[in-house]
Amino acid sequence: MKTRKDKKRDKERRQQDYRQRRWQQYARILDAIGLGDGFRMLKERTKTLLCSFGLPLPEIIADPSDPATQQVKKEIFQELEEAQVDVGETKLPFLEVYRILTPLVTVLQDATIDTDLSSHPDVRFLRRARTVCTEQYDGIIDSMLQVLANAVAHAVARSSEFDLRILWFRVEKPILEGVNRRSHRIKIEAEPCQRIEVMLDGSVRAVYRCGGDVREGFQWVNWSAKLFDGRDGQDYPVYIQKHALDRLHDRLRPFSHASVHLSLRMSLNHPVITPCKQDSTYLVEYRLAGRVRVGYLVARRLSDKIVITTFLFLTMQGTPEAQRLAQHLRLRRPDIEYNRLDRLSEFINTDLSKDRDLAHVFEESGCRDLLRLYCNESPASSLQAAVLRQYLGLTPPNKRIAECPRDILRINLIGLNHHPEHLTDQSPACHPPLMFSPEISRFPG
Repeated sequence: MKTRKDKKRDKERRQQDYRQRRWQQYARILDAIGLGDGFRMLKERTKTLLCSFGLPLPEIIADPSDPATQQVKKEIFQELEEAQVDVGETKLPFLEVYRILTPLVTVLQDATIDTDLSSHPDVRFLRRARTVCTEQYDGIIDSMLQVLANAVAHAVARSSEFDLRILWFRVEKPILEGVNRRSHRIKIEAEPCQRIEVMLDGSVRAVYRCGGDVREGFQWVNWSAKLFDGRDGQDYPVYIQKHALDRLHDRLRPFSHASVHLSLRMSLNHPVITPCKQDSTYLVEYRLAGRVRVGYLVARRLSDKIVITTFLFLTMQGTPEAQRLAQHLRLRRPDIEYNRLDRLSEFINTDLSKDRDLAHVFEESGCRDLLRLYCNESPASSLQAAVLRQYLGLTPPNKRIAECPRDILRINLIGLNHHPEHLTDQSPACHPPLMFSPEISRFPG
């Protein structure tokens, strides 16, 4: 039977083993920013102090009235457990970056160091660590928030649809200092769909109101009359038909439901509108992740509302790009459909950009973005320059093959990068906010 003294020794041994494992974990993480070796040389007291700065996991609060939000909560944590964050040239698990590295670099960059102890080895390390953390703070926080934003936004969007329910979320900043230290608090809520019936072309149609999360919370989409005629006037609530939603997901395969829905939200929140020849009909640019223009939403302005009736891919009849392709290549609707030029999937990994003649025509027609989509996960496209040349009766290019453009947009079919506007200033409290654009500049490769 163990004596009280034996039990005390066992307890101290377990505590020391725990501290050793903790120190090794911190050293491995700090290796990513070049501070691991210095951390290993610190006194035990200093290492213990630095290891005391940490955050719990993000707090996800689901709407108890909607079971879908409970499932979204599970999906968010599953994604975060598998996610990795780029820290310099190293990839680290998101949870380690969030719980350990983020609060640590935040504390170190603001550390106050006593100049009277500047010769002490631990103080020399802290001074160097403060410099390194100040230089790399923005990059670490940027990468961490991008992973967190993508996980939350895509999990919410996967279970959200305008004709069913609209899931949305709001975020509270973390607090890294003081007794009330806590992580991000993310609340997921559900908004019932708003369905009405309108008269379109002599028939009664069901339409659904568009809305979603913004910095201030949930907000329905409204467009000002100034967008249409340049004059101030009433605001029009925006509705969409189920037909338009179906065409979006059908014509933008193989992109995920979440990416298509999030891109729809961004296109509606920042509309770029072109009037059509028909009265009260407009083309609204649809951009994947707010950047890659792949088509148009067809909008009808009624007396008191806007209704999105369908989605046209960029090359389909009724778009300015289709008119230019008809002028340059004599491509009409049957030609477009026969060569499957009305499907986004056909342009992923196509070699049209290598054919100078065809690439020039597509770019002049306004389809430049379609030639720059590249994905390692997809096979080569069936839309090949040689096959299209043969169909059009064009002469061979005489080896006039250009290099692929350097600004290829690398895509991930699972999900695009999104920075929801209300996650753009979620740097820790007491530090200047980090500003991100809601529009991506590159797809992850």
